[in-house]
Amino acid sequence: MQTQDYHAPGALDPEEMAALNAIHADQSSTFEAYAVAIILLFGAVIVSALVAGSLVYNDRTGFFTAVGAAMAAWLGGHALLLDRPRIVALFEVVALALSVASAIAIAT
Repeated sequence: MQTQDYHAPGALDPEEMAALNAIHADQSSTFEAYAVAIILLFGAVIVSALVAGSLVYNDRTGFFTAVGAAMAAWLGGHALLLDRPRIVALFEVVALALSVASAIAIAT
């Protein structure tokens, strides 16, 4: 039986794999930069303002929802580091919902 080489017209050569891996490494560092931005900016700046506002107005519900939003954003940043976009979206939606709930709790 004759062995046949299955080289499809659009298949990648092994020599091209090094170039593709280099492109993927660049994207990975971009994802890491976005993850750090999510962890620092959302978790530290926005949610800490909600925590501070709930402490000033002595609102326990606003405080705990703001802390929950910070935790969800923090976990979303780590999911982004692990390249899990659906989990990132889930955590960011949870963080957004908890942030809105905290702002409503503080305002009422």
